[in-house]
Amino acid sequence: MIADSSFLVALFNANDPLHTRAAADFASSEALLTIPDRILEETLTVLSYKFGWKHSLGVLDKIRENRRFEIRHLSEDEWARVIAISAEAEKKISFPDYVVIYLSRSEGTLPLTYDAQIVKLAKKGLQPGA
Repeated sequence: MIADSSFLVALFNANDPLHTRAAADFASSEALLTIPDRILEETLTVLSYKFGWKHSLGVLDKIRENRRFEIRHLSEDEWARVIAISAEAEKKISFPDYVVIYLSRSEGTLPLTYDAQIVKLAKKGLQPGA
């Protein structure tokens, strides 16, 4: 399952309005959570703005130490596919969001996100019954 920054920020921020939901979502699944490298960068940046770099580096350590998380680096070919999806969708969202959409479609699963637009665009590319 592909993790988005909206989920990760909520999970690692106890004061986030979606923290309880994120903690429950994390606890209720045993699935491996894939974090695209660009989503990791986005998450750490948001957390560093809110809480400082020490907090962000602590989160990075927790992610690296937890076997339920996998950091995924895109190949050049995959990056080209992300660009193609963004050109096709023509929606005003970030390129890291398009990475989540691309990887979710590739896996055939919905991403772990609290962003309705990402879910909608990811569903658009899934095969029926996926």
